Amino acid sequence: MKSTIKKLTVFLLLSSVLISCSTRGNESEMKEAQSAVKTYLESNYQDIESVHFTKTEDNPLGDLMVFGYLNGDKDKFFSFHYDFDRKEVTVGGANAEEKMNTDD
Repeated sequence: MKSTIKKLTVFLLLSSVLISCSTRGNESEMKEAQSAVKTYLESNYQDIESVHFTKTEDNPLGDLMVFGYLNGDKDKFFSFHYDFDRKEVTVGGANAEEKMNTDD
């Protein structure tokens, strides 16, 4: 009986941890990340006519990874991380030409 209670306790603890670390299934968070990525792409890359999102995935560090492609061309793919705490795109890249920095 004690072994069953111990197993049940461990199972419940692990389930609680897994649920608290589960995916950011919240649609408003996904839209927030996608909007930030779209703005980032338009601000930092040339000739962005359209942005198509293909998927999002949780990063173990708490960021949301956002994937997609540009201008209807699947060869112009991108992936970026969105940090919800800092409210910004942090890491990533796109198969597109970056805008020239003229802040010098």
